[in-house]
Amino acid sequence: MWLQSCFFNYFWVKQKAMKLTEKQSEIIEISKKLFFEKGYVETSMRDIGAQMDVRASSLYAHFTSKEEILKFICEDVYERFIDVKNEVESSGLEIEERFKLFVKRYIEEIMHDVMRYELYYKYWGLVDISVDRKYSLSNFGYIKFTRSLLSELFPNEKPLPCYIPDSTTYFILETLRSIPRWVNPANPDIEMIVQDFQYRIIYGFHKDLKK
Repeated sequence: MWLQSCFFNYFWVKQKAMKLTEKQSEIIEISKKLFFEKGYVETSMRDIGAQMDVRASSLYAHFTSKEEILKFICEDVYERFIDVKNEVESSGLEIEERFKLFVKRYIEEIMHDVMRYELYYKYWGLVDISVDRKYSLSNFGYIKFTRSLLSELFPNEKPLPCYIPDSTTYFILETLRSIPRWVNPANPDIEMIVQDFQYRIIYGFHKDLKK
């Protein structure tokens, strides 16, 4: 069983390293829309095939299962978050600028493809075991990473007894994840959103946006 698991994960990593074909990319985009609108569990390979006007059986030439499609979506988000973390850690910036870079890159990645991130947050647990729980470890690592940034940014902060430990860390991450729901579709100014979030967290919600 252990050897089988190692082989599967080696095969999965090698497969992910391969560039997607045009047809695979098309299948993922259509699947992403169906998973988002209809739900992952409620969507079948037949539904995906119907959207593409092909037989469901033809999809298996490109993906072995619906779960594999979801894995590609989750893997993309996982890799992007790792890239953001590595970029911030290696930036060499002072803490305030490092935190601003973290906020900027996090928001940019989410807003680049909102559906992709919504699906990750909702369904990563469904494929976590098959990739040796690396998404669980990644999420824990992101909490730890964010906590370290905040500890350095606000060294004198004392947690209120009415909150659980790390409440500030969870507040920051949950707020970042919720930003797409607040964006005005008539004026999706990402730079302004980034600047506003950075300023309000560092200087307070009661102050005007810093010029």
